[in-house]
Amino acid sequence: MVQPTPGPDFQTEINRVVNYFVHAARGGFLFCACDPTAVIPGLINVIIERSRLKNLDLKKLNLSFEDVDFLMKKIREAAETKPDGIIFSNLDELIVLTKDRIINNFNLARDRLLELNIPFLFCVTRENMSKFTNMAQDIFSRRGKSVIYLPEVPVGAIIEKPKEFHAVEYLPLDIKNINLKIELLEKQLNEGERRKYKPGRIANEIAPDLIHLYLHASLIDKANELFEKYRPWFDLKNNIKTIEITAYLYYKNARWESALEFYDKIREYYEQSRDFARLGPIINNIGLIYMKTGQLQKAFDLFSRGMEVDKHGGFQGITAYFFNNIGGVYNRKGQWDKALEYYLKARTILEGIQDEAAIEAVNENIRAIRSSAA
Repeated sequence: MVQPTPGPDFQTEINRVVNYFVHAARGGFLFCACDPTAVIPGLINVIIERSRLKNLDLKKLNLSFEDVDFLMKKIREAAETKPDGIIFSNLDELIVLTKDRIINNFNLARDRLLELNIPFLFCVTRENMSKFTNMAQDIFSRRGKSVIYLPEVPVGAIIEKPKEFHAVEYLPLDIKNINLKIELLEKQLNEGERRKYKPGRIANEIAPDLIHLYLHASLIDKANELFEKYRPWFDLKNNIKTIEITAYLYYKNARWESALEFYDKIREYYEQSRDFARLGPIINNIGLIYMKTGQLQKAFDLFSRGMEVDKHGGFQGITAYFFNNIGGVYNRKGQWDKALEYYLKARTILEGIQDEAAIEAVNENIRAIRSSAA
């Protein structure tokens, strides 16, 4: 496959970003916008690599949902090593998860940020760039330069635009006829509350299953609301199903550290009980967290280990999930041939067990690879 080199406009804009860090030694703000979201991680890597040619040490700061209300604490920790600049790398995700609250938090922290004498780069899509201009006028008015709009970059040797990757997640419940199941469980919940069931009974008999169905139906707000309502009564020490669904809730909210904390508890439980059929799916979801946080080698190692575990578990579908997600690791690394090889392995297994939802996810991955190679 011929890989074109990004054009001069792209090179010029990247140099403008790097030169900002060269000349803004006393601190400042620069905003960089690009569509779509998928290319931003690649662009940041290019900026960091290019800056090294000028002997600059830039730090990429990936904030979690839990960090948003402790913003300055996390930024000061990143500043302790005295980098030549800090790049906020996952703002688009956090803007959605916090319903724009992070923008206001940055605006309120503007003076304390300037006191650190470190230049900051905010990378967002054009849509979220307009939110900064409207909602964070104080910090935006103090920017060092005009907004730099980076053009979409063709796949090339200098920067690979990541192909969209569709993960195959393990879902701990049977989710056929999901709307009917949600309706039935909501009726049980309402009836239980009307009859004044003890909260602990609702928390451990009805709420977890309903939360999981909400998550699968992308009703994240409903799931969060129900979780918060009954959180004090959840048995998060002994009820493994409740622990597992709590892990999945944190996963769907992109609260990776909390999700890992609970998934590790589940993994340890299934390892000790030698329940390999349930251990494999948990390893799969932990691997996906590592993928989403850019820890590709950890993800690869876990998916590979999961295939070994599944030899004991005997759940053939999980092996297909591992094949697909290993393909995703190769996809992120730009090794398209290896990615395609594993996607095809996954599809063969999934067709045999007629897992239609997973087949469609894998087919999307295969189409993305083949369309790029055409």
